[in-house]
Formats: sequence, structure tokens, C-alpha cells
Amino acid sequence: MDLFGLKKWRVLVADDEPNICHIVQEVLSMHGYSVETAGDGQEALEKLGKGKFDLVILDVHMPRMEGIQVLEIMRSSPKLQKIGAIMMTSESMMGTINQAFKLGAKEYILKPFKSQDLLAKVNAYFNSLI
Repeated sequence: MDLFGLKKWRVLVADDEPNICHIVQEVLSMHGYSVETAGDGQEALEKLGKGKFDLVILDVHMPRMEGIQVLEIMRSSPKLQKIGAIMMTSESMMGTINQAFKLGAKEYILKPFKSQDLLAKVNAYFNSLI
């Protein structure tokens, strides 16, 4: 909760490119989101299991575990299945996009992205919850 009693949304960003994690964290933090990062899919799952997150932004291709695999595990876990997911990648293959949506991804962001587009998609997700 913030100073005024409003919920501060918690976001986990998982990407194997540290610069991407940093940019997403900076953009979202400047707009009131609480953001943590993970460098790969396995670390993302570990953090999801330990913390309470409202949204995860997953890179599709990461070491140790792909973003799609993380999403599959999330959807099969009673504790994690209600966490929103946005996929992020430089790949625009329709099969991957369709698979992510079938697994419950709420949005798909193509890299490189504009900060305002990222923020708009994250804001839209949280606005849909209110």
C-alpha cells in the first residue's frame, strides 16, 4: 500500500538482457509500480514462488527456462495461476504469439519497444482489474 492507502501493483520482469530489465524497471517504477527483475525463467519462477506479484512480464527466449515454459507452470499452479502475464520478445512468429495467448497471456510486446507503449499495456492490464 502506498501513502494514500492505494494498492501499489507489484511487477516481476524476467529477461536475460540486463538492459531490458533495467529499462522496464525504470519506466514502471517512475509511474508508481513496484518492480523486481529476474535474469532467466528459473529465477523468475523462484521469485514468483517466494513473493506476491500482480503481473509478470516474460521474455519468450531465456536461458534455463523459456518464458512460455514459465507461463505453462504458472497456469498449472494454484498459487500462481491468477498472476497476469505479458510476453515480450523480438520474435514475431504467430505460433509463439498464439501459444502465449492460449496459455493466458494478456498482451504481447515486441522488442524493441517504446516506453510509452510498454506503459500503456501495463496500465491497461491493471485498469482491467479495477
